Amino acid sequence: MADIDKKDMVELSKMKSVDEVDQKLSGSEEIKSEFKAIKEVELMKRKVETMSMTLHAMWLLLKEKGVTNEDLDEAINTVLELEKRKNFKSAIPCPNCGKQMQKMENNPFLFKCFYCGEDSFSNPYRKYDSIDLTAPIPEPKTEEEALAREMEQAQSIINGTYEPYDVSKDLNFEDEDL
Repeated sequence: MADIDKKDMVELSKMKSVDEVDQKLSGSEEIKSEFKAIKEVELMKRKVETMSMTLHAMWLLLKEKGVTNEDLDEAINTVLELEKRKNFKSAIPCPNCGKQMQKMENNPFLFKCFYCGEDSFSNPYRKYDSIDLTAPIPEPKTEEEALAREMEQAQSIINGTYEPYDVSKDLNFEDEDL
């Protein structure tokens, strides 16, 4: 942490921009980075507080509709059970071309096909639909078993034969008028 006392840091955190801090401190990069970090933490705290209040409001609405505390407990237990199982597919096929779509980092509901450009919005919990909650949870493997499995997979890749990938088939070059 930079050489600045707590009182000055509190004063700096109340400033609205890095430029204001820069003017006050005459360009110390270390202090500017601390200021940015403090501002990011404050922003995240506000977002979490907003989400918490929103979830509380939703719970109150659900209670008005007849949902009980036991229903919520059961739903939470189901979510915890689903989180234990990591054998689900999170990829969705493109509705236009059928290729695997990529999840966009800046929007958890948006998927984009990099082959045809199609955008698709999807429920982030859909990936849990195919999980069988009655099936036993796979036991964690020992480190030796995990290493042996990785070695088997690597050996199968090494021993495999591959044809060169023809990107022109994906991009439909033959369909274009020249």
